[in-house]
Amino acid sequence: MQKLESGQAEVEYYGCDDFMFGGKAVEAGAFFIDGKFLRFAIVPSVDVAISLMEGLSKKYGSPSSSSTQKEFQSVDALPNREAFLAFDKNTVYLKLMSDENYVQSTILLYTSPSYDVLLLKNQQKSISSDL
Repeated sequence: MQKLESGQAEVEYYGCDDFMFGGKAVEAGAFFIDGKFLRFAIVPSVDVAISLMEGLSKKYGSPSSSSTQKEFQSVDALPNREAFLAFDKNTVYLKLMSDENYVQSTILLYTSPSYDVLLLKNQQKSISSDL
């Protein structure tokens, strides 16, 4: 893994493009805030999205939260859309996305509940002197 730009204030990101997942090399990365490892992301092929949904449901049970059926359908039909399923008290996310060219992708996130709290805190701190 190598250190890469995270795009977020005070977030360190270490990523690689040869993480083995499902027998294939995919992009993956670890996110750190204040030196704490808080999130791991895996970017598998969108072709395995249905299998991932089924596997996560089998492992964690019913989703703890999710997008609406309409939001999932919009990922298939419209550009720049996103839908998700969350499991295990919203610490495991499967996101499906479409970009401006209707190209679909998926991301699997394992995250600490404190990730978003610390991210917001650091974002507020980084802009407070500009307000």
